[in-house]
Amino acid sequence: MSMKCLLSGYYPPFFYPKLATLSKTFLPMMETVYYIHNFKGRNGGTLFRCYPGPWKVLRKVRNKYICLHQQDVMPSLKEVALDILPSA
Repeated sequence: MSMKCLLSGYYPPFFYPKLATLSKTFLPMMETVYYIHNFKGRNGGTLFRCYPGPWKVLRKVRNKYICLHQQDVMPSLKEVALDILPSA
């Protein structure tokens, strides 16, 4: 069972009360270690973070990833898709 299934509500709390309690008490105390979100399309790229490092917007060019943008706080997905990736 993955964390994503627990956090997304895949297991209804009515049928799994112990999992619901766990997802409300224990899981919020955890920090995400790796975060990857891929953006498709002509201006595609990847929002990436390896904790505790900065958030990076990457693009694959000739089988190599280059960093287009970097910041300490997570940018919104809308900001990455509409501002950062098209301007690079």
